[in-house]
Amino acid sequence: MNKVYELESANKSEELFKYLLIVQCNALNNILPGMFQRIDDYTELLLPDWIVHYMVENSLGRLWLEGHPNDALKSE
Repeated sequence: MNKVYELESANKSEELFKYLLIVQCNALNNILPGMFQRIDDYTELLLPDWIVHYMVENSLGRLWLEGHPNDALKSE
């Protein structure tokens, strides 16, 4: 939790997201080892930096479409 608070207070949201993702995958590895592989230090570097931007853009796009159900953009 100290690491989470440290990253949060330093406003390092991308690093915080990566850290939480890795911790969660490692925790799920204990429960579902066939689905989640343990992530070691060296593989942390393989996480792309765009994950937080992609997720935000994807979520905002969905919210916009839900708020504008009659817009022509929705059909695309």
